[in-house]
Amino acid sequence: MTTAVILAGGRSRRFGSDKAAFEIRGRPMVSIVADVLGGIFDEVFVAGGEPQEYEKLGLVCFPDPVEGKGALGGVYNALSRASSEYIFCCGCDMPLIRRNVVGAITDHVG
Repeated sequence: MTTAVILAGGRSRRFGSDKAAFEIRGRPMVSIVADVLGGIFDEVFVAGGEPQEYEKLGLVCFPDPVEGKGALGGVYNALSRASSEYIFCCGCDMPLIRRNVVGAITDHVG
């Protein structure tokens, strides 16, 4: 089994607002990403951010244990929380992620 982790830490300074919550066709980007990954992986969670905000969307979130460490801190968080040997990480701002591309990557793991 591989765990999917959506990286959502950071302040979205360049973007100007919370990227994870940014809506595309009426849905937050993070929800779009979670739906794609949920159709592939047994376990999906968000690394970084405020858990109560993601719980509203039906997602499990683990805040980064050490803030301000960027994507590497998010990966550390993911590795610390995953229940599987492998993790698949992607950003919360990747609403165009495709199931077949993720499958092509994960088919070559382990």
